[in-house]
Amino acid sequence: MADITQSGTQTIITHALLTHPAMIEGTPVAVATWLSCVITAKIANIEATANATGPAVIVQGSFETSGDEAWFTLAEFIGSTTVAELENMTATEPVGETVLACASTANLVVGDIVYIKDASVVGAGEWHRIVKVVTNTSITIDYGLTTQKDSSDNINTEADVFTLYVNCEALKRVNVLVVHESATGSDLHVEVLAIGATDIE
Repeated sequence: MADITQSGTQTIITHALLTHPAMIEGTPVAVATWLSCVITAKIANIEATANATGPAVIVQGSFETSGDEAWFTLAEFIGSTTVAELENMTATEPVGETVLACASTANLVVGDIVYIKDASVVGAGEWHRIVKVVTNTSITIDYGLTTQKDSSDNINTEADVFTLYVNCEALKRVNVLVVHESATGSDLHVEVLAIGATDIE
């Protein structure tokens, strides 16, 4: 059986706040020695305000090892334009907890991706999928929390996770832009990561 060697996880855009209107340009990742990679881009609306155009996640490639004029678009994803529902949590939930108490479950739907926003640390926010809803009592998420959350934190709807497989055999670099153009939009939290297959033995 062939063994695949993987790169470590590469951070293209660190978990960050993106205000509107603005753009975050990621840190390019060199992929000339990679066979392929998977890029995952996470975005979350953190305000109860609609984004009229939807934030754009633009995955780019380059045939050159340097130079900004060499980028071209591999794929583009558009995030939600729907007003986010922000529900306060009603209890302190420890690391590993999957059942999150909240007084209201309005617009919290099984199968939807939500963003658990940490009120203190941007990077402590988490993207999860809802697997169960107990009306106006709690939601159950797919995997346990990685950081403790409390009643100052929110469960936010209208979060998105986009994933793209990229064949890197003809590329030297990949990068991602997150563009938030709408002046009537709301602030976002974003994070973009990549991991590559560097060798098959």
